[in-house]
Amino acid sequence: MVAKPIPGRPAKLSEEQVRTVYAILLGKDPRQLQFDFALWTRWMVRDLITRLFDVELTEQSVGQMLRRLGMSPQRPLARAYEQDPETVDSAVFIEFCRRLLHDDGGTVFLILKDGCGRSSCSLTHPELNPDE
Repeated sequence: MVAKPIPGRPAKLSEEQVRTVYAILLGKDPRQLQFDFALWTRWMVRDLITRLFDVELTEQSVGQMLRRLGMSPQRPLARAYEQDPETVDSAVFIEFCRRLLHDDGGTVFLILKDGCGRSSCSLTHPELNPDE
């Protein structure tokens, strides 16, 4: 007995088109493609497919395609909504410099850029030095 192909509608995307979408999903941040959010969603993938190939897919079809490609939905880590990105960046930078001073025992020079892009050098800020 020979297996017969399952009848049904032919795929709207060729295997080459699916590989192209897969490569983009793995290699690009959605913001690089003018999307507003940094994580891929089924709606954004659907919009990407429409932009690239002028093919309309349902959200369910996109989800099935992503599962076939071995991708699964993931939730981002929870973060406080009220956190200030500049304060977080500053705290991370200060901790990095503290560890560098402690581990290396040397002096850290900071190259600071002002709003016009001009650079200036300064010695470590007292807040960065763990010995003071």
